[in-house]
Amino acid sequence: MKVNEAMGSASAPQRHADPSKEQRRLKDACKKFEGIFLAQMLKNSMKGLSSDEDKGRKGNVLCDVAMEMTGEALAEASSGVGIADMLYESLKDSVED
Repeated sequence: MKVNEAMGSASAPQRHADPSKEQRRLKDACKKFEGIFLAQMLKNSMKGLSSDEDKGRKGNVLCDVAMEMTGEALAEASSGVGIADMLYESLKDSVED
């Protein structure tokens, strides 16, 4: 039972959000998290391949942007690597209907 249901409508405002909209928002947030997570993993894995002196400041920025874009693309492609799906499955019951 939700808190709003237990307390009654007089003492607590009811949320009138479309459940499917809330589920879509959660799914999008999980995909974004997966993209950020993958980008961080890619950035860290690339650190050992070349020194910062080799690329210069502009090269570092371009590599960071490329890794972020790659992480986002991996997360959006089909079902990503599964992080978003696992996160969504564990959180979907906590979203209010």
